[in-house]
Amino acid sequence: MPGWVLAIETSGPLGGAALWHPESHRGAEASLKEPFRHAEDLPGLVQGLLDRFGVGFADLALVAVVRGPGYFTALRVGVAYAKALWLARRVPVVAPTGLEVLAFEASEAGAREVVPVINAQRGQVYYAVYRDLVCREGPAVARPEELARKFPEARFVGPGLALFPDDLPVARGPAAYPSPLAVARWGWRRFQEAGATDAVPLEPLYIREPDAVRLRQNRAEPR
Repeated sequence: MPGWVLAIETSGPLGGAALWHPESHRGAEASLKEPFRHAEDLPGLVQGLLDRFGVGFADLALVAVVRGPGYFTALRVGVAYAKALWLARRVPVVAPTGLEVLAFEASEAGAREVVPVINAQRGQVYYAVYRDLVCREGPAVARPEELARKFPEARFVGPGLALFPDDLPVARGPAAYPSPLAVARWGWRRFQEAGATDAVPLEPLYIREPDAVRLRQNRAEPR
């Protein structure tokens, strides 16, 4: 009998966690209550889920953590938490992108060609293109208008839709970050098909250099 899957989703300002059992399909998810308090509040959120189901860390079969793209520090907190569980308990880790989890959720709703989008700031979105859950392009960065012209038949999903003008003619799905429960279910599926990720070199996926790093480098350059 498989153990439980713990999912961590910290790509957005809030994020959350889920606990899910792949055989009984019992589970629940919980969201962080305040933005950008991932480091302070994530451990307590996870402990609350474990206590709710009477589960200990020894009962975990897998940790599924979204590795990006998203906010710089928030992603590092989620990835570090997953790596800590691997180091302390040797719990296997899988690290899907938020884009593929969004595509998975859209495919469950019947979409075949999906373009998940996440806010990349500067008027751009992170995106990838999936057909029947196979990535055909990306992850990359583009402006909403470019994607609308390039993929007129696709369904667009994800929080990056907030950057799409109302008059932009695209098929729109949910505009939320990935559900932690979807991260758990998709992570378990990936684990069954391809095994665990090597947790030692695991790092967040930023796609492009984070603004914080770019600004730090600019300040360090000689004038």
